Amino acid sequence: MATVVRDKAYYDGSDGGVTLSGGEPLAQPEALRAIVSACGQEDIGVYLDTSGFAEGPLFREVAPTFQGILFDIKHVHGQRHRELIGVDNDTILDNFAFACSLNLDLHVRFVIVPGLTDDADNLAAMAKLFVANGFTGPLELLPYHRYGAAKYRHMSRDYQLNETPMPTPQRVEEVKAYFDGQGIATSVH
Repeated sequence: MATVVRDKAYYDGSDGGVTLSGGEPLAQPEALRAIVSACGQEDIGVYLDTSGFAEGPLFREVAPTFQGILFDIKHVHGQRHRELIGVDNDTILDNFAFACSLNLDLHVRFVIVPGLTDDADNLAAMAKLFVANGFTGPLELLPYHRYGAAKYRHMSRDYQLNETPMPTPQRVEEVKAYFDGQGIATSVH
């Protein structure tokens, strides 16, 4: 907190604050609660950067304590999510719906991975999910890249997406146009 408080003048002048990211900050609930509480005592806003993969009761407890949430959605279809990520997404989608019900700054981030996340069914299901929960943006599209491949090599781990192509600028614009056409404010990052 000493490091955070040292930058308080900057946060105040820029309407900024602290973003808890990781891994998954919700995997360390005690530390998360402590820093959110300490930031609150210093009147410093806190954002949560999350995949939404956390038990519902924990998410419902802590989500309202944040100024905003950066929520990553990878795939809407449960079976495909399990194949790609290794876990079910029912809890993630429930937590997303709860986040949408709160009066806070909610950003959704979606990585466009050709052949894995950018199929028409997933895009349509995402748009349906957004509309059903009253989410109109901002949706931040993140084109897949291979910047992490070197880290995997350094850790002697297999980078499983080595053969996965990066999306073309045209494909990124198609996905953006699709969501824009659904009434969702979309940007590319």
